[in-house]
Amino acid sequence: MATSLAQLLENQAPVHPLALNEPIGSNLNFPWLKIKGVFSSLSTLEIRKAIDENKEWFVSEKLDGCNVSASSAGWIASRKKIAGHLIQEKPFGRRKILNVPMGKLRPVFDKIFTLGDDFNRDYNFGLDLTKKDQLILYGEYILSGTATTQHDIYENKRNGLKVGQMYVFGVGFVFENQQNSENKLKLQKLFPNVIERVSLDEKLTYFLCPINRKNRELFLKAKIDLVPFQNTEKLVSLLTRRNKANLIDQLESRKLEGFVLHDSTNQIFKWKYQVETNDHYDALVKTILKEWRANENEVKVANALAWLYNQSTDYVTQLDLPLFETYLNDFMEEHKKTLRNAIINSREEKDLKFTKLCWCNYAVAVIFYQIRQKSSKYAFDKRISMEYESLIKKKIDDFANAILN
Repeated sequence: MATSLAQLLENQAPVHPLALNEPIGSNLNFPWLKIKGVFSSLSTLEIRKAIDENKEWFVSEKLDGCNVSASSAGWIASRKKIAGHLIQEKPFGRRKILNVPMGKLRPVFDKIFTLGDDFNRDYNFGLDLTKKDQLILYGEYILSGTATTQHDIYENKRNGLKVGQMYVFGVGFVFENQQNSENKLKLQKLFPNVIERVSLDEKLTYFLCPINRKNRELFLKAKIDLVPFQNTEKLVSLLTRRNKANLIDQLESRKLEGFVLHDSTNQIFKWKYQVETNDHYDALVKTILKEWRANENEVKVANALAWLYNQSTDYVTQLDLPLFETYLNDFMEEHKKTLRNAIINSREEKDLKFTKLCWCNYAVAVIFYQIRQKSSKYAFDKRISMEYESLIKKKIDDFANAILN
């Protein structure tokens, strides 16, 4: 089997010209940009301008994990720090990002080199990347839960997303020659959105390019895993459309964390649902409904954003453990005799598993109904419901173990 370029770099360390740069634990010098929200007081002027222009925008799904980057120079970084290095430390992958080992990221380096070769091989691109240029992939690192909870809120596993794997949404370039105007023109042949940035140490210019549905084939050819992409459409339509496969319904039902929107003029925004209402956003809603009235499109978008925000009032977003435990204890007391008999009669392991699952589902239905009645909410935020469900499951498991052991 042929030795890959990544393996050669490992074997030759620290011969590679960038091998001793970016030490593990140092600050990430080339971070992805911080993205403003569509629904934010920081971006109202930009959003209104974009609404008036109403151009086509690209859309990708915003996965909930950990922001990571991987460079042809051999490093892996979390959002702010160098987390591992292909060349500086052997074997690669023993370190962790948020308690998830990085071992599955090892193949990413080979894919980066393949991508770089593809860029150089096609004379239409004219990038002529060298060993001293850096090609950086930016993506979302999938955790066993999310960045804030152990629960798989957005059903990454069911959607085929693998824990410990990186799903790329953008690519970066750091050119040794720093002929920035020329480099930017080259990149604009490939990417409609080329964002010029200054490195954290303010010594180098680098370029960030969000990937979109139209140029994703370049990355799929190199077998790079990408975030899911939605259809490209005009901004007003994607923010307001309510027919088939619309984005608002997916946010309202909290099926995913959000979307990232970008156009061909270096504008980029994230669009997420609001977990719960607060005074700041209440005031923002009133402002946009009052002021966004210059034309029909502004009114439509203002109404859509306000509608989505107001749906947050229907969700239970806070744990009430004393109330929950009261209902759970009442349920167990009322059904303990029947549940006990069901467990004793479950002779096979698969029967016991099925019995506990049925009783767990029954308890969830009863207790969630009681909590909703008490709070006048009709739905649970997924983080809340999954936390309650895990406590119910543990209660029934403990009850069964006490009987059988």
